[in-house]
Formats: sequence, C-alpha cells, structure tokens
Amino acid sequence: MKILILGHYEIASNYAISLVVNQLYKKHSINIMLSGRGDAYETSSAALEKNKFTALALYEQRLCDDLNTGINSLNLHCDSFDTLANKSNNAIEILKKPNSEDGLEIIRAIAPDLIISIRYRKILKDKAIAIPKYGIINLHSGLLPEYRGAMATFWAMLNGDETIGSTLHYISDGTIDTGRIIATSTAKSQYHKSYLENVLELYPAGSNEIVRAVKHIQEFGIVVAKDQIKQGNYYSFPKIDDLFKFESTGCRLF
Repeated sequence: MKILILGHYEIASNYAISLVVNQLYKKHSINIMLSGRGDAYETSSAALEKNKFTALALYEQRLCDDLNTGINSLNLHCDSFDTLANKSNNAIEILKKPNSEDGLEIIRAIAPDLIISIRYRKILKDKAIAIPKYGIINLHSGLLPEYRGAMATFWAMLNGDETIGSTLHYISDGTIDTGRIIATSTAKSQYHKSYLENVLELYPAGSNEIVRAVKHIQEFGIVVAKDQIKQGNYYSFPKIDDLFKFESTGCRLF
C-alpha cells in the first residue's frame, strides 16, 4: 500500500512518525512530507512571538536537528527525519500548500492509497481529501470531542484533568477534529513533567493505533469508526494570560 505521512518539523511529530514508519516501512511504500520547519505555531498572534511558545517551538526544532547529528537528549526510541528518509527510500519534502493546484499535483503524483496526518499544520480541503483511495486518518493529541483544536494537552493540563489522551480519527471535510473516531488512547496526566513530555507520552499508544488501522485497512479496505455524537469543545492557540495561569499552577511548557 502507498502511504503518505504528513507532519511537521518538530520533535513530537518526528517521534510519532518514527514509531509509525518503523512498523510499516518494510511492507508499505512510504512518503513523508512536512508542513514546515521552524515556523512553529502559525495560528499564534504577533504578540506571542517573543514569549515562551516561540522558545518551545525552537526547542522542538532543535531536538529534531540534534537527532540528525546523533544526539538524543530525551532518550526517545526515535529515528531522525534523515534516517526515516533513508528507510522509506524517499526524500522528505515540504508541502506548505496542500490545497493549491501545485500541492494537489504533488499529492496526486505520489498517488497514496492512504494519508496519515500527525501534527500537520495545514487544514486539508475536499480536493485533497478525495485523492487517497482509503481516505485520511489523523492522530490528534487530545481526547475528542472534548478537546478539539490546538494544543489539546496544554488545555487538559490547565483544566487539571487527571487523564490526557490521543484520538485517531478520519478527516472527511475541512472542519477541525470532527471526523469519525477510530480509536482513543489515554494516559495519566503527569504534572511533575512538562507539557511537551506529557505530549510525547501519548505517542507510543497512539502510533500503535495507527499501525492497527493500517493493517485493518489493508486487509478489509476499511476500518471501523464511530461518529462524534457530542458537541465537544474547540480550543484555539493559548494566549499570554493562559500561559501565566498555566505556570502559576506549577506547570511548564518544556
């Protein structure tokens, strides 16, 4: 099966994609494309450019850079993007405008049977969604429908939740985190650890759910999924006041 994996140049996406690729690359043709590197949270306002969210983004990028030079300071079981490119026998490229005519042509040229999205920073629209035979599945680092939108784990920690989680779901239209749910994975919130560390804790289980879904799709052409029957909540990118409140409870980003 031809699989296109969409992600971003950051350590969380790198880690999850590595976990997935290392279970799939021997049996499937894999391409990896990224929404960018270093641009971090494009939904952030200009006022956020000088605060700790930018520092977090730079730290996440630096950890990816370190992996490419053999440094693994977080001791993750994780290949660098360079190594993943070698394993998949395909160069990792940037796809910033997947819904443009040029972007659509790039996706069509790959001709993926399935697209897997893991922390990809672009909203896919109908023409892109229609390309893969088996659709698009997305691993969201939050429990749906309670935590749609940006930085779900941040908001769960800010709300004092005892449990965080990830959700594997279909992308069926241009809305955000509303597609049919394939599987959820949960973990205990660890408030003595940082936001980033809590996010990373989600990906071994979440990546395993992706692999299970791929195997099921390959065998049966479909994977069982259920509609989101509750309205849920949508969270946008945190503002400065949210960060101050987050830190006042003893939490930290990284």
